Amino acid sequence: MIYERESMILKKRKLSSALNLSAVQTSQFKTETLSVCMILPIDAERSPVSLLALSVLKRGTEKYPSQGELNKKLDMLYATSLSLRSNRVCGRNVLGFSADMLGQKYTDPSVDVFGETIDVICQMLFHPIRDENGNFLTRYVESEKGTQCDTIEAQINNPRSYAMKRCREIMFKGDNYGVSLLGTVERVKAIAQDELIEAYRDLVQNSRYEVFYIGSRSIEEVEKRLLKQLLPNLSNAHAPSFEK
Repeated sequence: MIYERESMILKKRKLSSALNLSAVQTSQFKTETLSVCMILPIDAERSPVSLLALSVLKRGTEKYPSQGELNKKLDMLYATSLSLRSNRVCGRNVLGFSADMLGQKYTDPSVDVFGETIDVICQMLFHPIRDENGNFLTRYVESEKGTQCDTIEAQINNPRSYAMKRCREIMFKGDNYGVSLLGTVERVKAIAQDELIEAYRDLVQNSRYEVFYIGSRSIEEVEKRLLKQLLPNLSNAHAPSFEK
């Protein structure tokens, strides 16, 4: 018996001046993956702040005020998993969220897993929970600061990650590519609320957005969903209501 492997072809679409889509349609997997990433320059001072801001976003939104409520919503979407992305590609800082969800063939048609997952991502990016002064909730900020500091300190005890870190610092000394995206413990602890909010606004308003999808849906369907759900949020990012 001869089995033919399905060919997977990457297709790309430019949806706006700030939004690009790359998609691979395949029926080989039972899951779908969607990543919404923001591309920005690597900067020794700003990159650790941007990462902290992104970490705080996953703690709660206007619709889902706590991480528990966010997780409950994802559980209702057939245990969709949502993770934070932070890495460097070709001298650029790539920050965002990646979702893995059960494919539409294996879910109840009455539950729009794909569309509701996009909505959750948009909630986190553009509608984070904030206090009456427009700042992130202090308890969330301090908690994520502690997590980021723990990650920085843990690198010392991990020979592989520490070796990679030192190699990058030595090879690219004097170049932004060599700096740590996490920053230092002292730098993270010193981040103030106004600096964090400024970095967040710069992140969502001025970044180039790259969306990556792999699953059974056609690029046309994914494009239609993004134009309906994600693009309006990008267009409204400069609206006065955003500047609470």
